[in-house]
Amino acid sequence: MRGATVSPIYWRMMEDMTNPNGKHGKQTRHRGQGSVVESTDKFRVRRWRWQGSYVDEIGTRRRPRTAGYPTKREAERAGTKLLRDLVELQESGVSLRAIDTTVADVVDSWLEGCKDRVRPLTLEAYELDVKLRIRPTLGAIRLHELTVEDVRAAVRSWGGPGAHTLVRLSSALRYAQAQVLVARNVAALVDAPAAAEKREVPTIGPDELRAIFDATARTRLYPIVVLAGACGLRRGEILGLRAGDVDLDEAVLTVRGQYGRVPGQGARIRDTKTASSVRAVAMPALAVEAVREYLAWRETQPAPIDGRIFAWHPNTLDRHFRDAMLAASLGDIRLHDLRHGFATVLAAQGVHQRVAMAALGHAAEAMTHHYTGVLDASLRDAADRVELALRRTS
Repeated sequence: MRGATVSPIYWRMMEDMTNPNGKHGKQTRHRGQGSVVESTDKFRVRRWRWQGSYVDEIGTRRRPRTAGYPTKREAERAGTKLLRDLVELQESGVSLRAIDTTVADVVDSWLEGCKDRVRPLTLEAYELDVKLRIRPTLGAIRLHELTVEDVRAAVRSWGGPGAHTLVRLSSALRYAQAQVLVARNVAALVDAPAAAEKREVPTIGPDELRAIFDATARTRLYPIVVLAGACGLRRGEILGLRAGDVDLDEAVLTVRGQYGRVPGQGARIRDTKTASSVRAVAMPALAVEAVREYLAWRETQPAPIDGRIFAWHPNTLDRHFRDAMLAASLGDIRLHDLRHGFATVLAAQGVHQRVAMAALGHAAEAMTHHYTGVLDASLRDAADRVELALRRTS
């Protein structure tokens, strides 16, 4: 073998072959090819295993083995294949650690890295995807053996959620590429399945918002509906408001958090969706009136334990709002659709896109900081325009 062109991995394998002269007599296999050893399993059935030793790229000695073969020849073939795989990994520049790494190992490490980068509910969705789809179909496959066809077959078995799962698998394989555990991202070579038909968002403008306000007038829903439709607040932002967040005399409220479910902790006030979602919101006069009347009524009721102004559970609020819309024959409208209606009103009133983004909590943090003085006056002007568009004249 010395005269042949052989990958360095073979010469490292020569350094530490196990059992060169074991109980079965002198080995006839060449150095650098590993050893084949006979043993018995727990049922006293004779089995053969291949074993060897090599030093990886960071100097760690590893002892790969393949076991459980009924014949010596099969064990030899398995060992030869493993050696060939090691050579291919080395020649492609991939870490030799990949020989023992499975898809399940990679997605678990990827999830661990996601904990500090994504919101708890997003992480929960990732974990569910891995548990229900990626692990059962691809988890046991060794990373260096994963093929495009493996991923295609898995995507077909995933059905409707396959497009989202494929994106997450691709992200995990990009992480593996960064760790030099794989030469290419095979998931990126697979076409995503057709996405499920999305719900059509109803067109909501000033007339539709006024009809929704009328349908919920004189109910506990009314101030929430007005804050969504006339101020553009998200459901969680409305439910996370406390008394100290609202200044009715100055007609301004401050979004500091949002109320929603946190995995393992139930529903509570948590951080806003993004850093730019923390913002001051100029309130139109109709929103000030709605909240003032509601607070006067709430003075006669027991105070919520957590100090929130609107002591609703998100699911309960959604159900009551949906029932109110159906009862008024307004169709399939979600509370979040009112936020889209607010954006439509801003555009119809000629509000600058940068100001609209700030009002909706979409503005980039750097932009908000740079334009703070301008936006304060512009946001008040935008609120006045919304008031004119939504206030009934009759």
